[in-house]
Amino acid sequence: MATTAKTAIKRTPLPATARQPAPARARLSKSERAASKLVVDWMRKSGLDTKALAALQEERRLEIQRFVEKERAKATKHAATSHAAVRDHARALQTLAKQGGFFTVPTFTLDKPVRISARRSTILKMSRIKPFDSFAKIRVFRIKEGKDELFFVFEWTNSSAAPVAIDALTFLSASGFLGMNVEGGLFSPVGLMSVSAQIALGRSERKNTVYETRGVGHLIVQNLAFLPGDGHESHGCDGAFNLTALHHPVAPFQTVRIVVSLTVESECGSGFDSDADFESGPFGVGCPVVVVRVHQKPPLITPD
Repeated sequence: MATTAKTAIKRTPLPATARQPAPARARLSKSERAASKLVVDWMRKSGLDTKALAALQEERRLEIQRFVEKERAKATKHAATSHAAVRDHARALQTLAKQGGFFTVPTFTLDKPVRISARRSTILKMSRIKPFDSFAKIRVFRIKEGKDELFFVFEWTNSSAAPVAIDALTFLSASGFLGMNVEGGLFSPVGLMSVSAQIALGRSERKNTVYETRGVGHLIVQNLAFLPGDGHESHGCDGAFNLTALHHPVAPFQTVRIVVSLTVESECGSGFDSDADFESGPFGVGCPVVVVRVHQKPPLITPD
């Protein structure tokens, strides 16, 4: 599909979760762990009513469980709305392009990825490649720090004998539920889980240039001193927005990979478990389209 009209594409932002600053990494040293054990032993020998403490912890556990169920129900209601919003934007853009008078340069619509994959592969629970409706479900559970990624991989080939520069615009929706538990109550350790989305272009999925990253959701968890088991946080994770890459160079007859990804990263200096649920019910991640604009002569970048 190609048109040569006079109106440039405009980025239409969709509602998204604003990114917030992440706390510094918490680290629990061997000496701190040893000190924690000494204090716990002292508490036992001092005559502390461990049964009363266990009852309080069970009450707190039930309170957390009720809160999680309430928050998960709210997140489920928002999920379908986010996915419908990005599909509607993708189809509206396609309709405008067909009418003409919308793009100033040759433009191509990539209505589905060539593949959907994940790193670690075990987090990918379901994927669907369908024009204007590609979708995936992932579940990320961790007890060790690390990063997991979901990829929607699109491809575009420069079929001319001249170098060009391209712009790539995509829409992404992500809806799920995040939960994290942090242990080690003596030194109030802090845990962090963050979810972000990005668009990157290059010759391969690993060797590419990242053009834009957006925060989707995050958790910050702190376990209160002397209250092991109290370090819990959970809430819905929901975002729908566009991602854009501008002026990426493409050599003659070269194929470029446009990688739209969702990243889930967990870290904590003590014992923890984290669960990023983009699998249950209507939860999931959608990437319905990538629009590629081709500049035969790359435009000059001027200050705003």
